[in-house]
Amino acid sequence: MTTTPSETAQGKLRCELVTQFERLEELCGDWDQLWRTDPAGEIFQTFAWARAWWRAYGDEYSLHCLAVYDGETLIGVLPLVRRQGEIQFLGVPQADYADVVCEEERALEVLTTAFSVLFESRGWKECKLQHLPSHSRIMRYWRKLPRRLSRYSTFVFGGHSPSMMARTDCPDIFRAAASKKKMRQYVNNLAKLGVVNFRLLDTKLDAREHLQMFFRQQVRRQRLIDKSSHCRLFTFRGLLNGLVEELDLKDQLRFSVLELNGVPIAYQFGFDANGKYTMYQQTFDVNSWDSSPGQALLRYMFEYASVTGKHEFDFTIGDEPYKKRYANCFKDNFTLYVEPVNIQGAVRWIWRGIQRCLYPRALAAKSLLQHYRIYDALASVLRWIVESDQEQLRKPRILVRSAFRSFFKHAFASVYQREDRIILRFDDVHAEPFSDGHDIDVIESRLSDFADLLVENPSYPGDLDTWKVRKTRGDTLIIVREGGKATLALWTTSDPTAIELPSKKHAIDFDSSWIVYEHWSSPVADTSPSYRAALAFLVREAAKQERRRLWVCCPASARAQKKNLVSQGFHVKYRLQNWRVVRWLRFQRVSPIEAGVTLTADA
Repeated sequence: MTTTPSETAQGKLRCELVTQFERLEELCGDWDQLWRTDPAGEIFQTFAWARAWWRAYGDEYSLHCLAVYDGETLIGVLPLVRRQGEIQFLGVPQADYADVVCEEERALEVLTTAFSVLFESRGWKECKLQHLPSHSRIMRYWRKLPRRLSRYSTFVFGGHSPSMMARTDCPDIFRAAASKKKMRQYVNNLAKLGVVNFRLLDTKLDAREHLQMFFRQQVRRQRLIDKSSHCRLFTFRGLLNGLVEELDLKDQLRFSVLELNGVPIAYQFGFDANGKYTMYQQTFDVNSWDSSPGQALLRYMFEYASVTGKHEFDFTIGDEPYKKRYANCFKDNFTLYVEPVNIQGAVRWIWRGIQRCLYPRALAAKSLLQHYRIYDALASVLRWIVESDQEQLRKPRILVRSAFRSFFKHAFASVYQREDRIILRFDDVHAEPFSDGHDIDVIESRLSDFADLLVENPSYPGDLDTWKVRKTRGDTLIIVREGGKATLALWTTSDPTAIELPSKKHAIDFDSSWIVYEHWSSPVADTSPSYRAALAFLVREAAKQERRRLWVCCPASARAQKKNLVSQGFHVKYRLQNWRVVRWLRFQRVSPIEAGVTLTADA
């Protein structure tokens, strides 16, 4: 589509609506020259960021950029895109801050001209400008625009951005933070484990290689705390790769790594511009979780900010606890909603006004609900409604009936629970079960392997707390991979309490045994070869540890698992039944099973 200039009421000023990125490429030199005139300009307003973002996300948007000229001279750029009738900033929401790009003294002219053309253009229902800092030019000049442009507009609070800023009473606040005893202790604890090395990656080849490890560590870390990482998305990975190609690694982009004995254990992906360091993305190796490598790397970055004379260390958007611990300044961010001048725009403007009043109270209510641990329950209910079948959403009667059914099911489960399991025994640990020659790997997993299992299989029941509790008890997780994919996971222990044995009167004699108390198998793969390989591994390890027997506890209804175990030489010995009434009343029974008894779905 050919772009055409539009004359405005601003006399010699004109505005061009740019809808092709090739045309925007022609303006990159003037764009960056305007950005350099702003002493507080953010890296997110550079053309390099715009180009990297467009290459990653451009297929999902239409360009709707407004370029303002004084004669033939570019004096301002309002970088916008359009998606499904909504106008938003180019680069958002991945950009933590957004604003118009222009000189300070011409900001009012640029905004007036650009928004005049925006209102003349068609095909949009709402303009939603997110991540506007309180000091941005749009925030400071918006109320000075003509009434016809700002009539149906609303600012809604969007959150805080924690930051450390040098002040007259503490000019070198970053060195002071790095010198704290706790921060030094993080580094000293790592030094006891080996050689610690901090460095800034300054070549594109090196940065590309480390980005792959960065993505892997980020995905693992987020999954362990039951969150989804942006690094799982091809588009976001493309954005970071694009920034490595577009930005100067010795000036604007600061990609830092902390290594222990030559192995990367923490990364920080940030930006350096106009005397401010902006921390954008960070992660660490989950196998080093207890050593706090992320905090150790943060100490080195504080030292970097001190040595290079930075006046601000910006933690950007996010509510991680450590940000509040170090920040001495909290900047407000806003979202500007601009509605077209029509009936629909007026209705949305009224709703945005209500939202503006209710949003701060909603944040306070959320904090209160989180304090009493109610928020997660409500969030899960809303998530269930959103993920429900579309037929339920179209027919409220079906949705309400399903909700009541689910409610009573969980209510009944909280009052009464019954669990039926069988316990099998393998007596001769010196006899190795048959294992075929498939491409199967059996490993004693580390935390990173456990995280990979959770990422590959979201339905697997487990998280970081599960890992910590079981590893503290001395348990081991065995993972079986066939063709690179996890097909079987077994939790093993030598502690009989892992299967909640009843009183000593009915206790089972697990003398010097190895117990498999929980196992998971892939629902889409033939796990028979994996079981054979896993049992061969367990028997070998039991013999090495001088364990006399190997026990396996599995659900009584798991026919395939029982069949696999019996075919490998295991014998069904006990049936373990647990009843739980109103949580604190528990009953258990152990029933010996005689040899030769036929296995059924219930025994």
